[in-house]
Amino acid sequence: MKAATLAVGSMLGVMFMGSTIVTPLYSLYAKQFGFSRVVLTLIYAAYVIGNLVSLFFFGGVSDRAGRRRIVLNALFLTAASTAIFFFASSTPWLFVARVLGGFSIGLGAGAGTAWVAELDGAEDKSRATLIAIVGNFAGVAVG
Repeated sequence: MKAATLAVGSMLGVMFMGSTIVTPLYSLYAKQFGFSRVVLTLIYAAYVIGNLVSLFFFGGVSDRAGRRRIVLNALFLTAASTAIFFFASSTPWLFVARVLGGFSIGLGAGAGTAWVAELDGAEDKSRATLIAIVGNFAGVAVG
């Protein structure tokens, strides 16, 4: 495996770690901000909104703008989402952070997976898929 392929696979792991690292804080937010389990469920669901928007409307942008550029922007947005979670002062900020997190993961995972496939250069894209899946699961596990 090439070092670049490993680096991009690791980047996927870091992004997914960033999207899950704040999960244990949700019960603390519920107590501090006084929201119900229904609101907590809606906060979790907000991730899908950002994710779908990025995949449907920005899924091919890295084909035109370049993989590195989009991946770096996605990493920045993931970090921004995590920072918003850490400094949230009310429930609406949790929704903003979750939507932004979903958006950044959709953007970065799409571009990163395509990048791994290009770097790997094999006709059979199953290895690139495996690298992306391992990055995803490892990141979620660490997060």
